[in-house]
Amino acid sequence: MADNVIQVVVVGDRFEGFCCRANVYTVSAFVSAARSGDFTSPDQSFEVVIGQGVTTYETELIEHTLVRFSCSTVCVMRHPQSKLVPRHLVHKCDPSNVLIANLERVGSASFQAVLRIHNNNELLIDHQTGQHVQGMVIVEATRQNVPGCLRKIPDTADASALLPRD
Repeated sequence: MADNVIQVVVVGDRFEGFCCRANVYTVSAFVSAARSGDFTSPDQSFEVVIGQGVTTYETELIEHTLVRFSCSTVCVMRHPQSKLVPRHLVHKCDPSNVLIANLERVGSASFQAVLRIHNNNELLIDHQTGQHVQGMVIVEATRQNVPGCLRKIPDTADASALLPRD
């Protein structure tokens, strides 16, 4: 691989507004560019980072396209693995509406999770501008964190550690 590596971020088509930044593509635009030979330069290497809104199916499409159009010799795929919180814990029937992943306990009363937004999330249907994450998405992710965190506490005695103190 060449020394000069360009990082390219691929986001779901619904997040098209993010593509005003350099080296950010929607899935459709990236696949089209790869098919046109934009990622085959022997003097250039690319690191493809999978961003918000890209489904497993689309990730496989990207990987297949890179191989089929001889881009895989200069492209490295990087997509953070995210393990969704089980949908019954966050009270969601459709897994595309689960907003948190990789929930883990990092201290006696501290937790962390990754925000994961599916391209077909119910909160994006008529509100997605692509320029930012809406406040209602953050509020819903926070709401989903509460039952998820409480399930990580083995008994109610430990749950008191999450309550504010006077």
